[in-house]
Order: sequence, then C-alpha cells, then structure tokens
Amino acid sequence: MASAVVCAAIVVSAARCMAGDGSEPAVQPVPHYTLQELRGAFTPAAAMGEGFKSETVGWKFPLCFDKLSKFPGTAKTAAHTISGDIRGTTPDPRRREWAAEYPDAASARRAFETLDRGVSCPPTQSVPRIERDEGGFTPPSEHRWRREGGTVSGWTQLRTITRVDYGRVGKAAMTTFRVQDFLLRGNAVLVIEISHFTTKPGDDSETVVIGTATRQVERLLSRVPEDRTLGPG
Repeated sequence: MASAVVCAAIVVSAARCMAGDGSEPAVQPVPHYTLQELRGAFTPAAAMGEGFKSETVGWKFPLCFDKLSKFPGTAKTAAHTISGDIRGTTPDPRRREWAAEYPDAASARRAFETLDRGVSCPPTQSVPRIERDEGGFTPPSEHRWRREGGTVSGWTQLRTITRVDYGRVGKAAMTTFRVQDFLLRGNAVLVIEISHFTTKPGDDSETVVIGTATRQVERLLSRVPEDRTLGPG
C-alpha cells in the first residue's frame, strides 16, 4: 500500500509535502507573475461594449466607505478604470482594477494580510448630510456592508459588498452598490471593484451586481497566465 502523503497547503511560499515514509518532501511550484502579465489581464473597454472607455485611475482604493489605501509594502503597481454612460441617465457599472507585483510570495502575503486587517467596517452606518467645500452637498445616507472569504481559480479571495441608500433630493433618490474583491496568489495581489448606481433599485439589484462582479473576476483571472514556474517564496 502506497504511503500516505501529509501536505500542508501554503499559498505564499513553496508548499512542502512530507511523505509518510519520512522521505524528502516534494516542493510544489508557487506562481510568480510579472506586472506586465497582470496588467495584460485587465478588462478591455471593448469587452464592455460600445460607449465605454478605459482610463488610468488613482493608486488608492477604498477599504471601508471613504477610507482609502494603497498597496502596502514595496511593489510594482498598475491600475485602470472602465466607465460609460451610454443611456444618458443612469451610469452603467463602473469597473476599477488594480494589480501589484511583489518581489516574492511572502511579501505579497504580508501585504494581503495588512489589507485584510484594514477591511473592517461597521455592518450599518448612518451618515448625515455632508456640505462640500466646492459647493453643493451629499445627501444623508444609510450604509450596509458585509465581507465574505474563500478561493476562486486558485486565488485567495476576500470580497466586500456595500450598499448605500441616499436620501431623496427633489424627486430623485439614488442607491449605489459596490463589490470589491481582494485576491492573492503567489507574488501577486489584485483588487477588482464594480460599482453600480441606480435610481430604481429592485429587490434583485444587489444579486445582479454581485453576479456581474463574480463574472468579472472569473474573466480577469482567466486571462492571467497559468503555466508558471517556481518563484521565490
């Protein structure tokens, strides 16, 4: 009978699996990506349809409501956004994507853990009306937030879901949905976000946005090269 293999799964450095007979452990390859490969997986504006455009975005992304963060540590980074308003009234989903190439998998894991700790928001929050320095205001709003975790296509995943219901201004009220995915594999960390604005939220609006975000993540990850050699742990 073949010896059983005892394996400790390690996502940030070479996983070593010790054979039951005590022989030398096997080293499992750890993916190592370049920023060029990660940038090449970004969603092209053409994939969204006519009327959408792609632009470079700022290097910071939201962690909790208006709290912003950059990738922790030392990394090569890239970012872009896709937006469109082809109906002339309610904007279509806006997609933003960030990528970071770290020197090794251990550095990426530390950065991901730092982001994980930072993504901690109250499940509900009431925000009063905010007067803007440049004039105008943001109406009062009710925020609902939650987080989920798991894996997708071999990547460690942290997902946050935010819904904001704004108070009525005149005859109009607005609801925004934002789904963010923080992803880790090997030496790479990705942040993928989709935002949707609507004046007529339905009972299934959140489900639809979450489904769109899931497909966006799956499609982007499918464009990341899979045939990887062992990288530094």
